[in-house]
Amino acid sequence: MSARKVTIRDIAQRAGVSANTVSRALAERGEIRPETREKILAIARELHYVPNSLARGLVSRRSDTFGVIVPDSHNPFHAAVISEIQERLRAKGIGVLVVNSHRTPGADASAAQLLIKNQVDGVLIFPRETSDSYLAILSEHHIPFVLVGTEVSDPTVPSIMCQDDLGGYLATRHLLEQGCRHVVMLAPAVYSLPARLRARGYERALQEFGRGRPRIIRQRATAGDLELGYTLARSLPFEEEGIDGIFAFNDLMAIGALRALAERRISVPGDVAVVGYDNVEMGSYVTPSLTSVDLPAVELGKEACDLLLRMLAEEDSPGEKPVAHLKLKPELVVRESSLRGVASRGA
Repeated sequence: MSARKVTIRDIAQRAGVSANTVSRALAERGEIRPETREKILAIARELHYVPNSLARGLVSRRSDTFGVIVPDSHNPFHAAVISEIQERLRAKGIGVLVVNSHRTPGADASAAQLLIKNQVDGVLIFPRETSDSYLAILSEHHIPFVLVGTEVSDPTVPSIMCQDDLGGYLATRHLLEQGCRHVVMLAPAVYSLPARLRARGYERALQEFGRGRPRIIRQRATAGDLELGYTLARSLPFEEEGIDGIFAFNDLMAIGALRALAERRISVPGDVAVVGYDNVEMGSYVTPSLTSVDLPAVELGKEACDLLLRMLAEEDSPGEKPVAHLKLKPELVVRESSLRGVASRGA
C-alpha cells in the first residue's frame, strides 16, 4: 500500500501555522515573515511534499467563474450584496456560482468542495462559522478567497467587513438618546464575530450612559431570523422589567419583533423603541418604518470583487503582496420605529 500523500494541512500542523499561510509560503506570495517561510519550506522538503499539479493547473487555466458561499441567499442583505457581485463580475465576463450553506455546521467545507469540483477561479465567502477547515481546503487547491463580513485571527487571510462594533454603538446610543432606560439586544445563538462586535458596541453605549448591565437575549433560530425575532419578543417581560428599547442583530429579527409587539399591543416607539441592522429595503415599508444601521451592500460587494480580482492578477507577478483587510464604516438611518421625541442623555 502506498504512503499517504503529504498535504498542506500536514505541513501547517507541523509548523504551527494555518494552511493558508503554508499555501502562500509555497506559492511565494503574501506577507509572511522570512523565518516563517523558511521553516515552512524546510518542513515541506523534510516531508517530501509534492504540489498538487492539477490544482496549480486550475489557477493557470481560468474558468472565468467565481464561487460565492453564503449562509442564506434569501436573506435580503446577502441578496443585495450578491446582486452587486454578479453585476460587477458580469461586466467583466465572469460568471458566478452561488452555494448556500444553509446555516448547517460543516456546510461551508462541503460548499468549498463543490466549488473546487466546478473549477472556480476564486471564492467569496460569507462564513457562518470560522472553522479553518474550509479555508484549508481552498488553500490546498491554491484557490484564492476573500472572507466577506468577518475576519479570522490569521493575518494572511484577506477579508472585508464593516465596523460592527461602531454599528452596535450607534444603534444603542440612539435608543438611549431617545430616552430608553432599559435596552436589550436580540441575537442568534451562533455568536459569530459580527454578533460579538455588535454586542461590544451595545455594551459600550450602555456603559457611557450609565444604564446598568447589558442583557443580550440569544436563541437558536429554527426557521430563520424573522421567526427568531418574533419568538424572542413574544416572551420578553417588557412591563415587569421595564424594557423600553430593542437593538436587534439584524433587520429580519427586528421586523419579527415588530410583529410580536403589535400582537401584544405594545406601542412602537411609544412603549418600546426598536432598531435593526443591515438597512434592508423592506425595513422602510413595514409599519412603523424601521430605524436601522446601514451596511453599504453595494460597496461591500464592489470591494469584495475588486479585492479577489486583484489577488488573481497578482498571482502571476513576482514578489510578496500585502494582504488586504478592509473595514467599511456603517451609518444609522433613523425612521419611525425609534423616534420618541426625547433627546436626553441623563434622563
